Amino acid sequence: MNLVLTKIKSNKTLFRYLSSTLITLPISIFVGYFSLRLIDPKLMGLWTGLLIIESYTLFLRLGVVNGLNRELPFELGAGNNDKALKIVSTTYGFTLINILILAIIIFPIVLFFFELSFINIVCLIVVFLKIISGFYSTYLSSTFRSNNHFDNLSNIQFVNSGIKLISSPIILLGFYGYLLFEIIQIISNTLLLHYYRPYKILPRFSKTILLDLMKTGIPLFSVSYIMNIVDTFPRLFILKAGNSELLGIYAPIIMVLGFLAIIPNNLSTYMYPKYTFKIGENNNAIAIWKHMIKLYLVSFLLICLVSIVIWFTLDFFIDFFPKYKSSLPYMKLAVILFPFCFFKLGNMINSILKNVKGMFLFSSIYAFIQLTSLWFLNNLIGDIIYVAIYSQFISWVFMIIFGVSYNFWQVKNYVKVY
Repeated sequence: MNLVLTKIKSNKTLFRYLSSTLITLPISIFVGYFSLRLIDPKLMGLWTGLLIIESYTLFLRLGVVNGLNRELPFELGAGNNDKALKIVSTTYGFTLINILILAIIIFPIVLFFFELSFINIVCLIVVFLKIISGFYSTYLSSTFRSNNHFDNLSNIQFVNSGIKLISSPIILLGFYGYLLFEIIQIISNTLLLHYYRPYKILPRFSKTILLDLMKTGIPLFSVSYIMNIVDTFPRLFILKAGNSELLGIYAPIIMVLGFLAIIPNNLSTYMYPKYTFKIGENNNAIAIWKHMIKLYLVSFLLICLVSIVIWFTLDFFIDFFPKYKSSLPYMKLAVILFPFCFFKLGNMINSILKNVKGMFLFSSIYAFIQLTSLWFLNNLIGDIIYVAIYSQFISWVFMIIFGVSYNFWQVKNYVKVY
């Protein structure tokens, strides 16, 4: 117990940040299923369909924020504070340009292609408010680097969780109530991030800095995009080999996996700038790899604990959602997936060391394993959803093994890689 308390004290910012993340999980699950229970599937389908626009608008960023994520802590670690400020101000200016393009050009173009009914216009306005806010919030979140900054980020997550829970009864008003609920979340998160922003500077534009950020960020963005596409393979397989009804049965698993992924994603958000800072400060890749192994273990244990709770409460929880009764056996099996949803952390060290070949190798192997396991299992197992679950399990476990071994090899050869 004394050892645990000592660890918590020495890593109090990390534990505070993780605590704010863990509180988010049950609230997000509650609100998600609350929404599914109240909102008509057709209207929820309209909202979900329009959100696809967000994926396509991400190309406007041209990897600049990804470049900021990597270069800002590196320059701070190397002691180049003036260059770090130029990186932040240039990204800020570029983000504002993106927002203007979204509001003045992209929104009217998208509006032109839709039937101008009241509900479509309202949905599109909320979607673009979400997209514009996302662009600004992503930039702001990327500037939180120090322990003090992450303490503020933890406070923001605590407050946002409270706002989400308190405002959730608005969904009782129906679909428009749900849209209002979304607007409240968008505005509160953006305002809090803006208020606590670490760099209260004016936007500037440096062509040299911008090109450097693109050079670093475009590969990072591309690999992230590829990984997200590969994540959709099991869903596409279920649609192709089965139908939309089977995908609906699989939907609760997608939702739970999305919530659980918050833990490794936030661990990555916290540790990535610290690791990159260390590379800029002392160039010690081996020390980072050793610490990453601990990060793997922490992620595994945390998600195992959450998974055990989920498994034992599924029978009780599913009674509140009679439409998803047939999802229960699949959800129970899918619990074997949960502890391995942190596998993408294996690609983080490639980003830190700017190992572009390693990043694309990681994503390519992931795509290959996912596709081949789906094809192979489909010839062995009759149940399509079981095929999707087992395929993900095989892919994720393999990628963890590959990530650990490849990371160890490349840090030993760090000078050659970099």
